[in-house]
Amino acid sequence: MDGGERLQESPRKDAKSPVPSSRSHSRANSEAFATPASTPTDSPPPSPPPHTPHSHTPQSSQGSHLLPSSPLTPVELTPTRSTVTVPPNSPRIGDRFPRSTVPSGHESFFSRAPHKFEDLVLSDGEGIPTPDFLSACRAVVPFFDALSSTAFAPVKADINGNIEKLSKRYQSNPEKFSTLQSMIVHELETNTHEARNSATDALLWLKRAMEFVQDFMAEVAGGEHSLDIAAGKAYTQCLRRYHNWIVRGMFSMAVRAVPYHKDFLVLLGSDGTADGNAAVTVHMADFARSLGEINSIINLFYQSHELDIPPVI
Repeated sequence: MDGGERLQESPRKDAKSPVPSSRSHSRANSEAFATPASTPTDSPPPSPPPHTPHSHTPQSSQGSHLLPSSPLTPVELTPTRSTVTVPPNSPRIGDRFPRSTVPSGHESFFSRAPHKFEDLVLSDGEGIPTPDFLSACRAVVPFFDALSSTAFAPVKADINGNIEKLSKRYQSNPEKFSTLQSMIVHELETNTHEARNSATDALLWLKRAMEFVQDFMAEVAGGEHSLDIAAGKAYTQCLRRYHNWIVRGMFSMAVRAVPYHKDFLVLLGSDGTADGNAAVTVHMADFARSLGEINSIINLFYQSHELDIPPVI
C-alpha cells in the first residue's frame, strides 16, 4: 500500500531490510517492527472490538466456478510433496521447486489462475519479464475478495494503481522496458527514480503488497487456521513499519472482517472435503513459494542499488 490516496506513509526510500531467498522460512525479524511509529501531535485510536470471524457465503461472481455449494466439513489438512530434485536457477520459476502431490480431480483459485508467477521465464541476469509479471499480479487481486471484498478494497485499489503505473511505463517502450529491472535502471540513469509516480516507487510498493500476500499464504498453508493471526503476522513483517497509526488502525479493522478458515478454503475452490481442502492448501503453498522467489529477486535488485533501506523505528 502506498502514499497520497494510497495507503503508504514513509518516503519511497524507506524499505525492507535484507531478507533470505525464501521469506516464508524466516520470521526472525518480525518483532523488530512491532513498535508503532511515533506521531508527535497525534494520539493512537481506541482499541477495536475483539475479532469475530465472519462466515462468507459464496456468491455468483467472476470465477464463481471455484465456489462450490457443498457443505463444509472440518478436516485435518495433509498435503504432501515429492522429493524430485529440480534445478535451483532454472529460467522458469516453477521449475525451481519440487512438484506438488495433490489429490486428483481438485482445482482451486490458484490452479485456475490465468497467469501464474510459476510460469514466469526469466531472461539473462534474472530479468523478470514485465508484462508477464504484471499479468500475474493482476491475477492475485481477486484473492482479496475471499478475505473481504469490502474491507480489503483499499488494498486492491492500491495494487491495481501500481500495476497501472508500471504498465503505462512498459507500454511507452516495450522493447526497452521488457524486464522490470530495465525500467528501474533507466530511471536511475536519468535520475527520475525519485520523481512522483516513478516506476521505481510503483514497483517498490507493489513488491511490498506481494510480500504481504506471500507471507499470509505461507502462514495459512503452514497450518495457521486463524486468518486474522496470519494476516497480522504478515502485516507486521511486510507493511506495518511503513504506515502511521491511522493506516495501522484501518488494517486492524479490516482483519476483523476475514472469514473462518473452512469458509476461506471453500471460497478458494475447495468442496469442503479433506481432499478438496488439501488441494487448495498445497496450491496455496506452491503459489507462495513461486511468488517468494520473484520477491527475493526484486529485493536483491533494490538493495544492490540502495533503493530499499529500512526505516528507523
